[in-house]
Amino acid sequence: MKKIPSLIGIATLIAAACPLFAQSSATTNLDALLERVEQNKILESKENEQRIQRFLSQQAQQKELLAQAKAELAAAKDLSIQLKNSYDENELTLADLETQRENEMGDLGEIFGNVRQLAGQFKNIVSSSLTSSQFPGRAQFFADLGESKALPTIEELNKLWFQILQETVESGKVARYQAKVVNTDGIESTQEVVRVGTFNALNSKGFLDYVQETGQLAELAEQPKARYTAPSIAFVEGDSQSVVIDPSQGALLQAFANTPDLSDRVNQGGEVGYVIISLLCIGIIISIYRWITLTLVQTKMKAQLKDLSKAGSNPVGRIIKVFQEYDRPDVGVETLELKIDEAILKETPKLESGLSTIKILSAIAPLLGLLGTVVGMIATFQSITLFGTGDPKLMAGGISQALVTTVLGLICAIPLVLIHSFLQGISNRCIAIIEEQSAGLIASFSEKSAK
Repeated sequence: MKKIPSLIGIATLIAAACPLFAQSSATTNLDALLERVEQNKILESKENEQRIQRFLSQQAQQKELLAQAKAELAAAKDLSIQLKNSYDENELTLADLETQRENEMGDLGEIFGNVRQLAGQFKNIVSSSLTSSQFPGRAQFFADLGESKALPTIEELNKLWFQILQETVESGKVARYQAKVVNTDGIESTQEVVRVGTFNALNSKGFLDYVQETGQLAELAEQPKARYTAPSIAFVEGDSQSVVIDPSQGALLQAFANTPDLSDRVNQGGEVGYVIISLLCIGIIISIYRWITLTLVQTKMKAQLKDLSKAGSNPVGRIIKVFQEYDRPDVGVETLELKIDEAILKETPKLESGLSTIKILSAIAPLLGLLGTVVGMIATFQSITLFGTGDPKLMAGGISQALVTTVLGLICAIPLVLIHSFLQGISNRCIAIIEEQSAGLIASFSEKSAK
């Protein structure tokens, strides 16, 4: 227990000594920092001194460089003035030379201008000429010469003259040569082609069209009529000396090829046109049947009129049978007259059968034609509404339908009206004969009864 107070005393001494030790260490660090700051200040002063010395040493050099640059600038300005003066002198010299050149050229400039103009015009001729299918590549020469700003050379002038002369000579020739031809399926092949001047190109199938864009010959999608094509094919095969020539270089033949034939015209009428044609066919069939029937009946009636004693199988014969059946003393005139009138009423519808149908068909056909006209005009106005009036081909379909149906309606109505009138006349004559013979029979019966 005596050691405890001694330990407390030692601890008290240590606690009193620690603050003193910390205060001594902080003082040492501040001194070192102060010393380091002073050293850095000394170093910075040295560097600034060195920088000032270096700047002062380079200042003289910069002055020399500035003086040198000013001297070069002055020299450049002098050179610029000299070059500008030289440029102005050259411009004046060039203008004098141009004037001298124009004076020396004289009419040659106008001649070369005409050459370029001629080359440009001939390019268009050669591009569309059939001779280019035999001599390809000429259009480019004329195009280059026409667009050139330089004076043409002697070789170019000679070539221009030769090409013009060649085109003139070939336009009067009939030539056979091998050329590439594109058929209607787009397949290209090399064939023998006959060129008639610059008017037509032919092969074994007919006329050919020269496609300017590709420089090739192409078969027409549809050849002109046989009266134009057949002699030309025979000419190609060497069987004929005559050939059809199109002076418009294919335009007329193309128009003939595109001219619609009868079937195309009928198809332009559309559904209404087909109905009208069907009515015409039905009317003609009925008319033929009724004409045959009435002719046979009329023939039999004429034969019956020559011999009234034997009742045949015809309207007059059947009237005679009725008369013979009731030609008895117990039958009065009124009864016989009624029986004969009944027989006449049975015969009349047979003789007029089918005639009313023909008459109705002849009346319906123009109305259907009018209906087709209205439908076609509606289609035309729809085309105008959608596409305007810029392209007449877009309106041609509706107008064609309107006109074709009108024509078909009249073509159907006019013959049916004539046929109906003709058959109605035969029927009326037959009925008149029946009534005439009936009246004669009744009159003879009345005379007999009166006796």
